[in-house]
Amino acid sequence: MATPSLNWMGIDASTRQRGSSWYAVWVAVMLTLAAMAFLIHWFLGYWQFWTVLGLGVIIFATLLIINNSSREVNYELTKKHISINNKPYPLSDFRAFSVSNLEGTWILSLIPAKKLSMAFDIIIPADQGERIVNVFGKLLPMETPSNTIAERLASVLKL
Repeated sequence: MATPSLNWMGIDASTRQRGSSWYAVWVAVMLTLAAMAFLIHWFLGYWQFWTVLGLGVIIFATLLIINNSSREVNYELTKKHISINNKPYPLSDFRAFSVSNLEGTWILSLIPAKKLSMAFDIIIPADQGERIVNVFGKLLPMETPSNTIAERLASVLKL
């Protein structure tokens, strides 16, 4: 068997578009949280630092997500590792992979061998998806994707 090797360009973030209703709900939630922080200050007579800090972190994180522009990433897959922008990750660190389709975007998830290790999600181009999955199938076993609560919440919130 020849050593499978594959190069492709992908993107690092989903290009999903959010509608005006998503922004309206987000503004309503932020205004509600701000009003709650003000009411706590007004009725209790002291400022809740953690409430304001939490609200600020939520706003900052959401603005980062909204302004996250997609950038191209160079992937290289060999028999021993996958390189993401020339940084190699050994395939021995992963026990399997899964493929899922989230609103028309194909996502290949590398499942780590260790419990607390970081998983990698790779957005693959639709025109090269079958070829990429076939090469991964020669190197790692394929598992069905698991829908965790966090993944379902991210899907509903379109994050």
